[in-house]
Amino acid sequence: MTQTVQAEMQASDNIGANLIINGDMRIAQRGTSFVSPSNGNYLMDRWAQFIGGATVWTITQDTDVPTVAEAGVDFNTSMKIDVTTADASIAAGDLAFVTQKIEGLNWAQLGYGAAGAKDVTVSFWLKSDTKTGVLGVSIRNSAVNRSYPVDVTISDNNWNKYTVTIPGDTSGTWLTTNGIGAYLGFTLAAGADYQSTGSTWSAANGICTSNQDNFVDSATNNIWITGVKLEVGSTATDFVPDDYATALAKCQRYYVEYVQGGTQNMTGFAVGINNFNGDFSLAQWMRASPTVDFENDTTNWETFTQGPSTETSLTSVTGFLAGSGTSNIIGWAANKSSAWTAGDVGQLRVTSGTEKITIDAEL
Repeated sequence: MTQTVQAEMQASDNIGANLIINGDMRIAQRGTSFVSPSNGNYLMDRWAQFIGGATVWTITQDTDVPTVAEAGVDFNTSMKIDVTTADASIAAGDLAFVTQKIEGLNWAQLGYGAAGAKDVTVSFWLKSDTKTGVLGVSIRNSAVNRSYPVDVTISDNNWNKYTVTIPGDTSGTWLTTNGIGAYLGFTLAAGADYQSTGSTWSAANGICTSNQDNFVDSATNNIWITGVKLEVGSTATDFVPDDYATALAKCQRYYVEYVQGGTQNMTGFAVGINNFNGDFSLAQWMRASPTVDFENDTTNWETFTQGPSTETSLTSVTGFLAGSGTSNIIGWAANKSSAWTAGDVGQLRVTSGTEKITIDAEL
């Protein structure tokens, strides 16, 4: 097989591939309801929201979806954005915005910032139950000094599929590392500070144009979105959901949440009288060195060692990456004054109920 034919086959294999992870909103490790989330908080996996001004909203994983007859896909979940406190007068610095940050290693194939940068097409299903008007869709670089906002007109209150093609950007700096390659965003409202010329690349932080309507102007407003796809080329192809295991694994590159119960034990050993250590492996290697958090680390954890000996009221239980870079080994350390004999083997476990361990390497 010649190199040319092989390259063409590899390129054709990527046609229709989705650069968005969890575009159908079904993976929700953090939970399914986010009441009054703070600016920058994550929601369903891989999706974050940015909010400023008077707006308050609740964002949930919802079952209102387009029908199979409409979409050709059996969607089961959507993201519902329920405005609970309106912002009827948008100031220059106000915004209400939902986004996914795309890793540079995935964005690199597009060749942005140089001649030959590839066009991309965004497609999605959206429903607005009370409000119609212009809603902004945008792509920005990591430094948010290159942006391309597009007006999308929401003309009725039904589920509809919307498609936007964005030409490749031959200017600016676009990361091709494991940092943020690009932002794909949906703007429900934004002031002048976030507006720029539509349907063109500019050196600005533009998430919408001056035509943007205010979709958070009433506490009766609700928006649903699902089936988000970002693909190479100028043609939108059908949304094809990943199987659940694949979808979860993609999300767990960035965030993992374990629920640990009293019957689930993690093996460890005492390295001294004050420290009891262990580790466990993740199924998925993470994007970068994560932050590891043991919920309620001073109250609901205990060690059980040979003897037998049980130590409760631990001073702390902390987690860390056992290695460097993108290792998938998570270490942990339980601490208490003069609790163990060096070399003791045993387990770390939850005293009652359940506790969470969160491992976060989000962009």
